[in-house]
Amino acid sequence: MKKSIKLIAVAFATLTSLNLNAQDSPSVNVQIAKANLAGTWNATCGTEFENQATVKFCDVCTFKMNPSSAGTTTISSPTLTFKGDSVTIVNDANNQTVGYKIYNEKHGIAFNYNNKAFLFRVFYVDKDIILTDQDGYVMRLTKKAAAKPKSKAKKK
Repeated sequence: MKKSIKLIAVAFATLTSLNLNAQDSPSVNVQIAKANLAGTWNATCGTEFENQATVKFCDVCTFKMNPSSAGTTTISSPTLTFKGDSVTIVNDANNQTVGYKIYNEKHGIAFNYNNKAFLFRVFYVDKDIILTDQDGYVMRLTKKAAAKPKSKAKKK
């Protein structure tokens, strides 16, 4: 049973890979990847509990003490906005726009943020995007809902 599931997973990955590589050229793949990333995303970082006192997570997120509750901490949920060749990352500690690059052969994106180079592998799950960095930490991107237009009150 386990062998069958592994074979199915390998076959699916191969077919998906062949389909993605069937584009006209690498530049077409880059355009598709940029179109998939375009817009504003809410990020949630996965947390690894190393021991009772230590947690680890992707360095795009920040760690902060909760001032209203002593001893309580939170991990920020930054917003990432992809536009053209840049990404704007907004979190509690920073607001920074940096250039990014698509890597077709690794199906990933790379950028420098807070003096650290990041190389993320990109996975798609339903409408979300999962980014896994070079250290193995995970960040889930969920498309931010578009703001609803304000309705104008009718005058009598």
